[in-house]
Amino acid sequence: MLNAHNILQSAWQAAFGTAVPTATVKLQNVSSFKLRPEFQTRMLEQLRGSLAPTHQTTLDQYSGSASFEVSDETFEDVNYWLETLFGAAAPSGAGPYIRAYAAPHTSAITPRFLTLQYGQTGEVWQLQDASVASLTLSGANNTGVQVGGSIVGGKVTAGALQTLADRTAVTRMSGCMASVSIADWSSSSFTALSSSAFSWEL
Repeated sequence: MLNAHNILQSAWQAAFGTAVPTATVKLQNVSSFKLRPEFQTRMLEQLRGSLAPTHQTTLDQYSGSASFEVSDETFEDVNYWLETLFGAAAPSGAGPYIRAYAAPHTSAITPRFLTLQYGQTGEVWQLQDASVASLTLSGANNTGVQVGGSIVGGKVTAGALQTLADRTAVTRMSGCMASVSIADWSSSSFTALSSSAFSWEL
């Protein structure tokens, strides 16, 4: 299997615990994706007149996790990662659109979960209840915007890829198009950093 043949597809779930096995979008520009099924099993201790260490095992827990990197993110695809971390943000305006993602200061967010399909023809794996646990965005004057992070999720099962076309009508993010502003924790008035060497990471 060649890693270059792998594809990452996704679909929004309507509810936690309910996978959506039919992907609706192929995520663009993903440069690295590592999926890790995680199982917790144990042997049952039984007095059965045998020196065998056990006659039965049980599965106590199953889950999955992943890590990903996107070398040149787009304005269209970055929202998949942001919405699993901050919840849905309704777009406003037009050309450009604005999505205001807010940290949960006073109440918990309403999370959104993805079902991810990863692999290539002949070997595809599905991760349900996928949610971003940590996220890093970085950029500089003469580069694109790089996005990477870790994902926690539910069980990993055999999946299926859909025939989804590459989306060419997307807009690549550039580091020089971004601005970084700061404010103290209690303020909602942000000040742009305009007199610094332009390389940033959040």
